[in-house]
Amino acid sequence: MAGAVLASAAIVLLGGCTTGDDARAEKPWPTAATTPRATTPWEAPTTTARPTPSTRPSSTQHSATAADEAPERPAAMNRDTAAGARAAVAYFISLYPYVMATHDMTAFDAMCNYDTSEYCRRVRTASADHREKGDSYTGGAIRPTVTHVGSADPLTGARVVDATVEQDAAVVIVSGKENRHAPAVAKVRATVVFSTAGWKVMAFGTSDGSKPDPPPSP
Repeated sequence: MAGAVLASAAIVLLGGCTTGDDARAEKPWPTAATTPRATTPWEAPTTTARPTPSTRPSSTQHSATAADEAPERPAAMNRDTAAGARAAVAYFISLYPYVMATHDMTAFDAMCNYDTSEYCRRVRTASADHREKGDSYTGGAIRPTVTHVGSADPLTGARVVDATVEQDAAVVIVSGKENRHAPAVAKVRATVVFSTAGWKVMAFGTSDGSKPDPPPSP
């Protein structure tokens, strides 16, 4: 079902995802990873659930965000920690349907590094095109589940974050034509860095580097 989400570039969340360095979200710029250290160890993710002797949650699921609802910015994003990175990526993912439905780019712009992330550039362009043409976006509620948060790179402080995204069906009106997108699930990866301006998304895309299907013709 992931293909349904990927079917239209920058129409539903993962349609804007890219392949290559941005999609794999591993090396958007030189880091200590270019040294002989071959892999980046994962930190044990924190959890909001109560641990029990028989259960140790390994991921954090966030509630769905509808297209016309601005997601709540989590307080954890104010910290340069693994928990902060987790919250930042979940929040960033949740912004997509809101951006496409309302064209309010304020929060999205604040998190994007447009110099390094093709995904950010594509979403911004798609939102502007939809606004200009009077297109509409409804549905597409998103539930991100962060599954791994990487250790901070010793050179840049960057963290690689993996997540699974569930997206409800969406209806997109493009140039008067209705396009229906089925519910889907896909894995994504982001590279984020904490700065004086807060968390910045340096790269974002499908974690396996798979290539999205081409967008439908207008």
